[in-house]
Amino acid sequence: MKSIPRIWLSLLTLTVGFAATVRAQQVAEHAISTESIATALLSSNRQTRIQALNAYIVTPEEERTSAMSDALIRALEDEGRLIQSRSRGEAPALRESDHEYPLILAKEVIELEDSKAIPAIALMMGSGAAPGRALVELGHVALTEVLSVVQQPAVMNKSTIRGGILTLTRMVEQWGLPTFTSDEVEQMIQIATRYLDDEPDALVPPSVLGSNPWLLVLRAVHLAVVLQDDRLREIVEALSADKEALRERGITDPRWQKMIQETATTLLAGESYRP
Repeated sequence: MKSIPRIWLSLLTLTVGFAATVRAQQVAEHAISTESIATALLSSNRQTRIQALNAYIVTPEEERTSAMSDALIRALEDEGRLIQSRSRGEAPALRESDHEYPLILAKEVIELEDSKAIPAIALMMGSGAAPGRALVELGHVALTEVLSVVQQPAVMNKSTIRGGILTLTRMVEQWGLPTFTSDEVEQMIQIATRYLDDEPDALVPPSVLGSNPWLLVLRAVHLAVVLQDDRLREIVEALSADKEALRERGITDPRWQKMIQETATTLLAGESYRP
């Protein structure tokens, strides 16, 4: 029997909590009926959307409709865009009590295993490992959307960019480099170069790089190595051997320098690495 990944255990715990809440709510006067779940999932009122998700979770699978599934997907895409807007200061921050809603919503959408959900799931790549893994499982059809998200650093937040780079890396590792077209490989090379080159990319805003972009560089190092590109390999080799090269890229903390160099050395030697 396979062990359950930690992220799914956490989400399962949250789901159980949601289900317990809705059982109490359904007894209440204003509980959402099965017939109105799809509409309520797209309500402009956040609390109504949360209640609708609660109601969906406890609805027997045989009673769930395609309208509910479509609404779930659209609700997740709206939530993903809202997350990106918040990172740009264009929307108010979430209250602490609201943080579990997008995670549970993403879990329910992922379990649909529906390719129509790819754009919505891609916007959630910064919210943990599950969205990226789901996109890999959905197959090559997901690649275009992942590339599109990662190539928009002025629109997406840094967590989404990092999650997208990790998703691309997993796609290459699991599908094999020969399964990609030359254009797809070139796009991934450009993405890795953007975050590893010693010349800052004008398209990348400071909000994505941050004051210490060590994790972004670490993700780009991993992608660079699996792409088997000679120029990228030279860059990674330089980073693995020269702390000054890391400082030039804004990584000044000795702890993160050590982690990047050790990881780069492991990857260059052809050894497996799991982030």
